[in-house]
Amino acid sequence: MSNQELAMQLCQLKGTLESLLDIIPNAAMEDNKREANRSWIDKYQDSHESYQQNSNYNEFLEFKRQK
Repeated sequence: MSNQELAMQLCQLKGTLESLLDIIPNAAMEDNKREANRSWIDKYQDSHESYQQNSNYNEFLEFKRQK
């Protein structure tokens, strides 16, 4: 492979990497915006569901201890 072909491939790779490095922070920022825009009701329901799942697990552990 000639030096010119290698240089072209290197330039293409550089462009691809630059694009990826632009996409990654933008995706994180969009995710943060979505989270910030969620209503407090949605956030409460999510935390409540998490608590219920944990309390069910705790009940299961208590049941196992009684056996």
